[in-house]
Amino acid sequence: MTWHATEPRQNQFSHARGDAVVSFARAHGQIVRGHALLWHNQLPGWLTGGT
Repeated sequence: MTWHATEPRQNQFSHARGDAVVSFARAHGQIVRGHALLWHNQLPGWLTGGT
């Protein structure tokens, strides 16, 4: 659920992968814990590409 996964292209958001993880966890009685949403090596290419 880091930035590159939720906004792979500027202003085009997708939460499908995160929703799938949470749905799976709920269906199996599991707990979902978060981690850093911003990580230096997982920034979207549109941000780090220099344009």
